[in-house]
Amino acid sequence: MSQNNWGQPPQGGFQGQPPQQQGGFGQPPGQAQGGWGQPQAGYPQQPGAGYPAPGGNPYQAPAPNAYGGYGQAAAVKPDIKQILFSFEGRASRGHYWLYGVGLAVAVGIVGGILTALLDEIGAFISLALYLPLIWVGLAVTVKRWHDRGKSGWWVFISLVPMIGGLWHLIECGFLEGDAGPNQYGPPVA
Repeated sequence: MSQNNWGQPPQGGFQGQPPQQQGGFGQPPGQAQGGWGQPQAGYPQQPGAGYPAPGGNPYQAPAPNAYGGYGQAAAVKPDIKQILFSFEGRASRGHYWLYGVGLAVAVGIVGGILTALLDEIGAFISLALYLPLIWVGLAVTVKRWHDRGKSGWWVFISLVPMIGGLWHLIECGFLEGDAGPNQYGPPVA
């Protein structure tokens, strides 16, 4: 006669006996299976496996990074004074095209019109407009080199005949800057 459990009372839990717990996969009977984030028999404890973290608050806001933002690298938005006159920090490609190239083209057009209309006085006014533009152009270009992770002295690559200007244009005008913070500061927005 084969033995089966039909009609038999369950093992334990009947007639005042405590129920016998079933073991988890690969665990002997009587040993409860671990819950979520708890170590399983035969497996090493993984770092950060517990939920919530021991002693930690899962609802706590993240701590700010070194640049005052949250997360990987908070981008900063510099003011116009810092963009045009400071040689410290970084400048995006947009800043380079707008303030470095666009401003030079605009002053060139205005200077040409003034020279054509006013002759010698127009040429003097054009020169007076160009002198501050040298400082602004250098400041934006140096910060653009900083955004690429290079020293501001790379501005002198433009003085190399034939390829210097092309190199400068490709590096500063078309290539993306460092995604995260570098030695010159956080990325700019």
